[in-house]
Amino acid sequence: MLNLNLFEHRALRLSLLSALLLCGASTIAHARLTDLPSPEIDTVESRYQAGEYQALLGLIDADAPANLMAFRLKSLIKLEREDEAEDELTAWLTANAMASTSARAQGLKMAGDIYANMAMGASVFSAPGLASKSLESYQAAQQLAPKDMDIAKALFGFYLHAPGIVGGDENKARQVALNIAAISPLEGQLALLDVALKQEDNKTFDAQLAEARKAFRTDRQLSLRHSVRMGDDHEKAAAVLSEAIGWGKQPDEDAELDPQLRYQLLKHAVKGGVYLKEASEGMEPLFANLPDKYRPWAQLRRAQLLALMGDKTSARTWLDSAAQIAPDDKAFSKEVKALKKQL
Repeated sequence: MLNLNLFEHRALRLSLLSALLLCGASTIAHARLTDLPSPEIDTVESRYQAGEYQALLGLIDADAPANLMAFRLKSLIKLEREDEAEDELTAWLTANAMASTSARAQGLKMAGDIYANMAMGASVFSAPGLASKSLESYQAAQQLAPKDMDIAKALFGFYLHAPGIVGGDENKARQVALNIAAISPLEGQLALLDVALKQEDNKTFDAQLAEARKAFRTDRQLSLRHSVRMGDDHEKAAAVLSEAIGWGKQPDEDAELDPQLRYQLLKHAVKGGVYLKEASEGMEPLFANLPDKYRPWAQLRRAQLLALMGDKTSARTWLDSAAQIAPDDKAFSKEVKALKKQL
């Protein structure tokens, strides 16, 4: 639930629509593709991340299962063919109206994700309507599958991050968090912590974290949220993150959590001038497991760390590398320019 976007945005600052997408990103296992080998979903996701949108339209049928159909529809949106995406989504939902309860629930969740995706690029006039369709889809999915964790997380994310004008409601988010706790105590604790972070209620957060630690002493997702709670107190945040990294990977831990922890330590080290040695020691495992979408910021932070440690030559090398793959991000460009002046 807390993705931090990660690597440069606190969860409580996420915009409505990016929050919806982050909370609704999971997929079902096994599905059919026209001409790709198994496991199809991994192949499709890799090609989507590589920007092969047109190719995916030729590979994924318009009647594909929900997890694959999502990539077809997102590809249409990336190609600025939103009207086609909405028409295909409507047709898909109609065609699957008599499917099993589970399949219909997954289809409605997919619809919620897609409406949120479309709203991201919509006008100020269209976005609220699309966001409302997203909420309606999540609510309908939850009614069909009240114990489905992915659907519960998607609905929770909407309630927590969406403006009230389109249905956001922190009280409802808390209720969904309690429902999640009945399915998974750990996920419920994480959700309740997210509510406290969103409300910037440090007293409630600290009490909730203390309760969570009794049952999940070394869970590193709790540590990540704890570091967010520390805000700009870089030394305390870095201490929390360094301790969590020292615990090592936990069983069944999400693959992206370790690089997230290491990146956040790197960020706080750079911003606060603290834990430089620990951040430096984490570079090799960070970059060995870092998803490509996070590399620009990570390379920039590494350049900043090297500059702080006096290695300007290596800092320039990493800065040049980061600049070559720079995202469309004003904050990123500003920090690149600032470091160039220092070097």
